[in-house]
Amino acid sequence: MTKGSGFRWALLVLAAWAFCLAGCDQVLGAGASKAKDTATKAEDTASTSATEEADAPAKGGQLGDASGAKPSSDEEKPKQDASKPPEGEDAQGDAPPPAASKTIFEDPKPAIDGLKAKVGGSPVKALHLWVYPGYIKMQAQDPNKKENVDEYRFNGSVEDPTPVRLLGKPDQAKLEKNLFSLDDVDFSKLPGLIADAKTRLPYDGAVVSHVIIQRVLPLHQDVRFRVYVRGPRRSGSVEYNLTGEVTKVHE
Repeated sequence: MTKGSGFRWALLVLAAWAFCLAGCDQVLGAGASKAKDTATKAEDTASTSATEEADAPAKGGQLGDASGAKPSSDEEKPKQDASKPPEGEDAQGDAPPPAASKTIFEDPKPAIDGLKAKVGGSPVKALHLWVYPGYIKMQAQDPNKKENVDEYRFNGSVEDPTPVRLLGKPDQAKLEKNLFSLDDVDFSKLPGLIADAKTRLPYDGAVVSHVIIQRVLPLHQDVRFRVYVRGPRRSGSVEYNLTGEVTKVHE
């Protein structure tokens, strides 16, 4: 090989080597670019999946809220009509007032029935009966020991009896004359007698304070209602027999 041909051969080898290096750079550059694109696409895909997962509960419609939680029981209950008051309340929003209870003057029957049941025996025999608007006192014979008299009081309920000391020497016959049976008294007449007494004694500011029921001894054996009317200036009373007829007016 001549010197000139050897030089040309060296140039060819160098040119081939340079061409080879350039091709490798292009291949490596294309591969890196492709790898970078692949990574970018993977990140975009992951971002999209995460966004869709976050949006999925909101797309559930009426079954839940954005957090995917089930509606509470309060949301499932029917709502109160604002135009109507809650049950048990009146139009002003207040609970209806309790019914006013009647006085003993207006309805003595529950008190009398309670006293009869407490004393026991049949019939119940009374010595005196005091009727007030809010309570009743009664002195009645002990049905088990007929020589004894006890006092009972009804004030919403019947209290336990207390002994009564009778005046004078024990006299069973005299005691029996003063007693009367509660079954002989029509207590339903009491409201009418109270109203009538107020018209017969129309004193200024007067009210019926009480009623006494007893035998009017020693004047007579009859059992009488005596209705007491009392005012700031005058007081009086009206007596009635058991049929409700006026027997005497005390002014």
